[in-house]
Amino acid sequence: MKKGDKIYLAVNNIIITCKIVEFYSSFTALEANEKSIVASKFKKCLFYGYGYKDGKRYLFLKKLWHYYPAVVCKKIRLKF
Repeated sequence: MKKGDKIYLAVNNIIITCKIVEFYSSFTALEANEKSIVASKFKKCLFYGYGYKDGKRYLFLKKLWHYYPAVVCKKIRLKF
């Protein structure tokens, strides 16, 4: 993922369409419906990005159908 890409942001179980504005060292700046969103720090994983902030799980997805495989991967990864 790079600056300017259109992505799907899943915050817990809510999914919204966003555009990546900038990656910073402590957070990710996004834009959705002409409103700014500050998401957690982006960490790259297999085919998605993720982050945790204030007890919320953030999944950065390029394709909408990646949501369920990403959730399964996160659950497996947290068990080990």
